[in-house]
Amino acid sequence: MPWLDEANRRFQDLVRQDGYPGARVVREPDEAYQGGGECWLFVDGLRYDVAQDLAALLKNQGLEVSVAAAWATVPTVTASGKVACSPVAHLAQGRDTDQDFVPSHGTLDKPLNTAVLRKALKDAGWQVLGGGEPGDPAGRGWMETGDLDHYGHEHGLRLAREIPVILDALVEQVRVLIDAGWQRLRLVTDHGWLLVPGGLPKTELAKFLTATRWGRCAALTATAQPTELTLTWSWCPAVRIAMAPGIASFIAGKVYDHGGLSLQESLIPVVTVTRPAGITDQVTVAVAAIRWTGLRCRVTVAGARAGYTADLRQKANDPRTSQAGGGKPLKDDKASLVIEDETLEGEAISLVILNEMGQAVARVATVIGGA
Repeated sequence: MPWLDEANRRFQDLVRQDGYPGARVVREPDEAYQGGGECWLFVDGLRYDVAQDLAALLKNQGLEVSVAAAWATVPTVTASGKVACSPVAHLAQGRDTDQDFVPSHGTLDKPLNTAVLRKALKDAGWQVLGGGEPGDPAGRGWMETGDLDHYGHEHGLRLAREIPVILDALVEQVRVLIDAGWQRLRLVTDHGWLLVPGGLPKTELAKFLTATRWGRCAALTATAQPTELTLTWSWCPAVRIAMAPGIASFIAGKVYDHGGLSLQESLIPVVTVTRPAGITDQVTVAVAAIRWTGLRCRVTVAGARAGYTADLRQKANDPRTSQAGGGKPLKDDKASLVIEDETLEGEAISLVILNEMGQAVARVATVIGGA
């Protein structure tokens, strides 16, 4: 903790001296993303060092991976950062009347929250995919997955133990998309975070100076004098934000938090995953129907070739997690699978369609014994 505080006080000194590199949002025009074959994965709270671990796991899968560094917005919160790292950031604008650091949609005159962001993506020709949906690899995709931030806020220090599990799920999601035919994946994030056993040290900031107070940052009122470390909102320089010094918090008892200015919160990754050369495009396979009778799952698909199989797995790309005896070949686009462990009834599982090479070409989440 002394090292963490000292390192980030030094970082903050450099920001006072030279300015913050992420002080303004860099917006690319929509034309920059017109090419197809690329899917963006938004991972909330993918800290830079965690992204390095993820990159190593992906490389072990035989994928081509690179990690670039970028700077998060001020403040380092999802409301500001999610829009900034999206392919429709050029549609956003910040105003001094915006609330809770959510920028506005420039033409709709409404907050660019998650619902409006997804609509803006669809209107711009992006597929907004849910978990397990392969989408159309010839187009452009956006998916939100692997929420480290939510887990950190909910469970605090348990996040450290859970990170390997979250990363395994991300690797599985990447493999599903690559196997479905996407040429490139871009993993983007909004901010990092601090995680300190015993809690972040408390620092004081008079309430009458603030319009909005968070643990690591606070929006100042129009009449308040600048604090020891005051920056402006990356979306609107008219909004001044007090940043907590070092790794301190304006709110006591915070074990996990973000929003402030530190290397752990502010330096963010952009992870690019490229489909390895030599992999041929997969046939588009769709799951047409799933019907459960007790522990028996009857599956109907469309577009499968000879040699394709169906399986029920707890992890789509891990055959060791099969709960249906390793799966069965599709005959006339149909298969009947039986769950071997009756204690699993009611649990979620992945129906996976595999090509003749054993690669997952389609995956659908289902519930064992469900309707």
